[in-house]
Amino acid sequence: MRYIVILESIKIKEQSDPITFNTMIENWTNDNKFGALGLAGTKMSIAIHSRFAKAKVGDEVPLEDREWTQLCDVVNNPTGGYVTSVARQLIPFCDAVIEAPTTARKTANGSSVSEEKRP
Repeated sequence: MRYIVILESIKIKEQSDPITFNTMIENWTNDNKFGALGLAGTKMSIAIHSRFAKAKVGDEVPLEDREWTQLCDVVNNPTGGYVTSVARQLIPFCDAVIEAPTTARKTANGSSVSEEKRP
């Protein structure tokens, strides 16, 4: 299991509106590398996207190892590549995924942040 923390939006010099972390997750989960895995990959893409769509800045989103591995593959080498001048500014988002810890953050009472947010 990996735990990804939602970061603040990043203002990109070449664009008027900032890019949110969830927008980048949506872009990455729309990559054809998920579709290349067939229906299972498409369902994985939907599952990842839906978990992040509900999350807010500072929230911790858990991913199964196979989901995290596939997402990292896309982050490291997306099908269409990156526009370098933009990608340089998005490194914090990339690192948040690639360097996601295997343990959840702990709260003051010792439970994990992810456990407390579960229904």
